[in-house]
Amino acid sequence: MTRATGLETSTALDLDWLRTQMASCAFWPRDQVERVGPIEMLYSNLEPGRIIVLYRVPIRARGAARQVLYTGVVVPPAEVESLVRTLRRAARRRAPIGRAVIPLRDGHAALLAYPNDLTMRLPEGLGSARRLASRLSRRIDRDGRGAPRVEEASLELLRYVPERRWTARCRWMVADGTSGLGARTAIVKQFARPARAQRCFACLEAFGNGADQAGRPRVGFVADRPIRIPRALGATLASGVVSIESLPGRPLASQLEGAGLEPLMRGLGRSLAGFHRSEVALTRCWTPGDERRQIDEAFDAIAAAYPDLARRLDRLRPRLGRATDRHGPKGVLHGSLRLNHVLVHRGRFAFVDLDGARRGPPAYDIANLMASLYYLEAEERVSRAARRRIARFVMEGYASVAAEDVPTRTLLGFVADLLVAKQALKYATRLRQDRRRRLERMLDLAEEISMLASRPTAAAAAWKVMP
Repeated sequence: MTRATGLETSTALDLDWLRTQMASCAFWPRDQVERVGPIEMLYSNLEPGRIIVLYRVPIRARGAARQVLYTGVVVPPAEVESLVRTLRRAARRRAPIGRAVIPLRDGHAALLAYPNDLTMRLPEGLGSARRLASRLSRRIDRDGRGAPRVEEASLELLRYVPERRWTARCRWMVADGTSGLGARTAIVKQFARPARAQRCFACLEAFGNGADQAGRPRVGFVADRPIRIPRALGATLASGVVSIESLPGRPLASQLEGAGLEPLMRGLGRSLAGFHRSEVALTRCWTPGDERRQIDEAFDAIAAAYPDLARRLDRLRPRLGRATDRHGPKGVLHGSLRLNHVLVHRGRFAFVDLDGARRGPPAYDIANLMASLYYLEAEERVSRAARRRIARFVMEGYASVAAEDVPTRTLLGFVADLLVAKQALKYATRLRQDRRRRLERMLDLAEEISMLASRPTAAAAAWKVMP
């Protein structure tokens, strides 16, 4: 596989150069742009033959400040003109200000102004917000008398990954003729692939109404209050759109400091044990083949980004993909558990982003969380001491109520796998500062933890042997 590594020298990735170019060629004279501020790179992905970047550009025009998003595409110099033609065909909507397509030939790149996207027609603007709100009101406020009238509606962008997915919060006010105006909110997701939308919707439907619990706990289980799951409110699967209940709460990733860390993380561990033992009719299952495929894809991406690491990867490859728990119970898995996928509100946990929910070994979810903590440490968002405390409290909380021990060999094996399949992969495919050093840190950890997997350590104390 030939990745876009050679394109990383493009001046389009130099934010100061880009700012100068945009000030001179991105806007029409009638826009009266007074200033282009410092540009931020919100997202990047290195793909075979191109680099995709999401930029946020602050501008001041006609005395008012605003933020404009652009998808940047960097390609080999010979492909720039073809890229510009492709983007112009995709630009079905006007830019919020300025040009919808901005060629940057000196940087062998071009920009496409949001809300245009190469693969999705995004819901955007007042008309889309009202249509979404009307459909959601018919689902939420159905009482036999017809849906309340939508008075106001808006869409707040939460996350956007160009050509892949879009997430927004829809807010609206309704008037039912008796109690005046009432506020409503929902989360709206759009996936570039309708099959992903179908999978997301099916997962949430399987969990049920989500109001009180994530499935029915099995007999004899004692834990904290069950984890909340947002309801699926509706879907337009042909266009990849799924509407989801908006739950209150703050992500755990924003609450990693302070005296309340221990009860919070122990509570998460106990509630996670209950989630794993709930009865939910999920049709997808974790398989060793899926795990091996993800690991191999990550190895390919790392080797393409850094060919000199190929020999090291060859030594590590046979040590991974061995984790399994053939004889243990199969639980309900989140599938991509990390702290920013857990909300907490008044001591009650909720899971979001359940697109990967499935049945499989409970150790997989715990390992996902542990591997993601190493990434937070590498990004300097959590200290080593805090990372170890979180791991300890979650594991001990889980073990305090779990009906069966999580096999240590399986847990550590999954951590090693996921450090490569998810965390090292991010550094191979994202433009991060000092990403080579951080990627190698993930490989170091995967190698060390894979060797620890055979040691006879109790699962609740696995955090003690993890580096």
